[in-house]
Amino acid sequence: MNLDELLPLLGRSVVDSQLNSFLSVLSDGLVRGLALPSGEYRTYYENRSDGYSLVFTDEAMFLGREDQGIGTGSLYLSGIFLYSEGKDDYSEYAGSMPNGIRFDATQSDIAKVLGEASWSRERRDKSIAAERWDTFFDYRLHITYSKNTCCPVVVSLNIADKPSSRV
Repeated sequence: MNLDELLPLLGRSVVDSQLNSFLSVLSDGLVRGLALPSGEYRTYYENRSDGYSLVFTDEAMFLGREDQGIGTGSLYLSGIFLYSEGKDDYSEYAGSMPNGIRFDATQSDIAKVLGEASWSRERRDKSIAAERWDTFFDYRLHITYSKNTCCPVVVSLNIADKPSSRV
């Protein structure tokens, strides 16, 4: 999977011709096989051997359409997860990541490249467990760090759902 080609498609519906073409290269029939589990508004395409997972969100939730029923509209590519070796039984994602982020970089290395995070979560020992940059290009960038190495174990890129009173 080429992240540089996929990122511009983040936030598009699976009926979008460019996204549909990209996804069909990843897996023949991927779009036809996507379905929301009962009672859910997100579904996932996981490729453990290549170290990534794609998140698809129901149109009503993604666009904040309170007048539309869940499951009646299209699915939107709303997120991408990239995994380091062994995290959640994934192989390590081997492609390029935004701003040259690497799975062997420490949290302090990443802070030098990305600047101050919009949000962070500390562990009890005051080490950084996760950080998020809310205005990273057109999407949010979230990194979860290993407690042992302080290196990224999951890098996610997503577009937040539009606000609505539905949850």
